[in-house]
Amino acid sequence: MLAGGKERVRALVTVRDLRDVCASFEKLYRTTAATGQIPQEQADHNLKMKTALGRLEVFIDNGQPVGRAFNAIRDAVTRGWRKNILFIEYEALTRDPASVLQGVYLFLDEKPHKHDFENVAQITFEDDALHGFKDLHKIRQKVRPQPPQWPEVYDKTVLIEPVWKRVEDLARFWGDYVKLDVARMASDPIRK
Repeated sequence: MLAGGKERVRALVTVRDLRDVCASFEKLYRTTAATGQIPQEQADHNLKMKTALGRLEVFIDNGQPVGRAFNAIRDAVTRGWRKNILFIEYEALTRDPASVLQGVYLFLDEKPHKHDFENVAQITFEDDALHGFKDLHKIRQKVRPQPPQWPEVYDKTVLIEPVWKRVEDLARFWGDYVKLDVARMASDPIRK
């Protein structure tokens, strides 16, 4: 049982273009592969981790990093937690962090705080060795939009494959929720 009831639970879910999430994992793989193996590669008996296309399939698999996170979010919505979730688009957060955080404070029913988007300190540190990727959870000091990575990471031989269509289909799942949440925050009065 939840202390205070389900209505008091609030979850902030930052979502990013799934193509870029996969491209980010691919870039991390390429960096890591120069010095070692990631757990998925060590356990991969069918050699999928030997190609970019195979790695993409692995990353979005239900039991792997991207697929597991996606399924957890989808399950929360399916089980009726949607009104307790605020979807935050990564691209909007990096483009206009002050406005997005204003919406977050409205959703949480909290007073806004001032933030220094030019000097973000990393105060938590994950054990990235557990996941096999170096710098998986490293953050940037300045909040800035990032150009799409996927066009530079994947070429047209990957983009024509069915697995790429699956990535795009999965990405559409939260696109509508993000739009609804942006509209919901825009219609709420700004709290001082």
